Amino acid sequence: KQWYQRRVAITAGGNYSSGTCSKSQEDYINWWTVKFNVTHTVQTVKIHLQRDDDASLGDIDGATLHVGNRGDYLDPVCGNGIDSSMHVDHVITLDCKNLVGRYLTVDWYFANHPDRERRSLTLCEVEIFAHDNDSGCPGGNVRCTDGLCKPPSFC
Repeated sequence: KQWYQRRVAITAGGNYSSGTCSKSQEDYINWWTVKFNVTHTVQTVKIHLQRDDDASLGDIDGATLHVGNRGDYLDPVCGNGIDSSMHVDHVITLDCKNLVGRYLTVDWYFANHPDRERRSLTLCEVEIFAHDNDSGCPGGNVRCTDGLCKPPSFC
């Protein structure tokens, strides 16, 4: 199978104040989910953290990344959890060991954070290295609802 990279719906740049990041409201539970058109085998995920002056990298501490068919925290965990100390140049790389599913979820729960307080979940880019299992389409294309193989952004 050919692995391909899929960048997900957040503009690269890592600067929240200029609108290039997704940020939740402060809460005790936060999540961010991607639903694939078809089942995917996920090899690696790269999470890009906020780079600007008001960044609080530690807000992501205690988050987990899940891949599976439920779309929630009960799906299998990719890696051993997320901690800001894992970042290299504001990028955290997680080895998902070929987890399979239709959903990829970043989940943050206050009890997993060292401070046990409400926090925001801020993601500036998520790169997913995966291949689809169902479409039979070459080169990272997916089968759209019209039955044709196209790049995912054209479905």
